[in-house]
Amino acid sequence: MLSGAGERVELWALDALFNLRGPHRPHGESSRVIIVTVDAITPQMLGTPWPLPRAVHARVLEKIQAGSPRVIAVDLVLTDPSILGPPDDEVLRAAIARAGNVVLATAMVRRPPGAYTEGRALQPLRSLRQAASAVGLVGVSVDADGILRRARLHERVGTAQLPTFAAQTVRLMRHGSVGGTPSPERVDRPAGFLINFRGAPGSFEVFPYYRVLWDEVPADKFRAKIVLIGDTDPLTHDFVSTPFAPGGGMPGVEAQANIIETMLHESAIREIAPSFSVASALVLTLLAILAVWRFREFGLAVNAVLLVTIVGGTAAAFIQWNMWFRSAGVALAVVAGTMAAVVSLNSGAGGGRRRPFPLLRRARRK
Repeated sequence: MLSGAGERVELWALDALFNLRGPHRPHGESSRVIIVTVDAITPQMLGTPWPLPRAVHARVLEKIQAGSPRVIAVDLVLTDPSILGPPDDEVLRAAIARAGNVVLATAMVRRPPGAYTEGRALQPLRSLRQAASAVGLVGVSVDADGILRRARLHERVGTAQLPTFAAQTVRLMRHGSVGGTPSPERVDRPAGFLINFRGAPGSFEVFPYYRVLWDEVPADKFRAKIVLIGDTDPLTHDFVSTPFAPGGGMPGVEAQANIIETMLHESAIREIAPSFSVASALVLTLLAILAVWRFREFGLAVNAVLLVTIVGGTAAAFIQWNMWFRSAGVALAVVAGTMAAVVSLNSGAGGGRRRPFPLLRRARRK
């Protein structure tokens, strides 16, 4: 991997490629993932304060399950006993057990760098966890600039490797259990895989939680789908920055939807090895210098075509084949080599005597 300023430039260029491509619809089909949102007005609409009673969650699960979804993935923190007492927890536990296809979220609390462990996991309440088909970690890792671009099948929490929420959801979707391996790259690489974002926030079909509860959403909307239930209230701060939402405008539950869809379609952005970019930069910079030294102003035109080819080829590979070539550094190296060759020719360094370009000579005369 590149480091420092060079890597930041490449990541900026990657974000630009996402926005140049625009919304992504795998195979032209509608998404198999839909979202039920617990938004800011949900408690007001239901006439109950936050946190919502577990019995209300149970009723929503039953409404969704009536539509025969493949998986119901609950991206809500259910770590503590209900404030209404054990009977409230029991109602939700029974609903989860009856559904038989529920994934619950494990939250992650990170600790400062240098701590004995990197963090700890907050597991769902034991009775709920035992009733669920799977549990998975909802925490994600962002790049140095704070933007989410990658996902993994497992995340390290302390000394343990825990399966992620998205990976468990896809395993349950594909196999009816959590024994499969839904990696878009077939292996769980330490660096993870690049998420192929569907688009800006709002790219998935969304239904408000209270509308589901009030039977305002037809049950067949959920048929054979992965249904995510998640919080989108800004006051909870469960939002992330992405290439389409650099200001932190994507709800965490929608980020999970993008990761899940990337896994389902095996459509992760494929990275060309950074070493290939380094080798390309060295070779093309040398060719750019030789073109200017040998062909003078025609060499400048050749290098301009080369730059257009690099930029255009990178965009085409990304849009057509989901491939990312770190070309920003290569393009900058070609520009730097061209400028160095022009300076050397006009200073006499490129062959022992000054050979100024005709255009530069005419400019000085004026």
